[in-house]
Amino acid sequence: MEIKQVQLVWHRNGYWLHIAVVKPALERVQGDAVASVDPGEVHALTLTDGQEALVLSARHLRSLRRLRNKTMRKFQKAISRTHKGSNRRRKLLSAKYRFLN
Repeated sequence: MEIKQVQLVWHRNGYWLHIAVVKPALERVQGDAVASVDPGEVHALTLTDGQEALVLSARHLRSLRRLRNKTMRKFQKAISRTHKGSNRRRKLLSAKYRFLN
């Protein structure tokens, strides 16, 4: 890969390094094999070639999303009970944004 551009960027509370690269083109696959993919609700992905099947579970990702939603509920409930401009509200908002980062 060839590096085209590099930038040092300030993002919220720290520096991020952005690097732009040129990726080489992928070679075309030769053959007559066919595979099918089914993105689903419970399982992230199901792959098959007609003979064998592979099921990729996203249970860990779903559990992380659920934990995030539960934590956000806790923050939002506490923030809604405070007065605008109060120190407690400012601290809760700060903690919420730290969690989101």
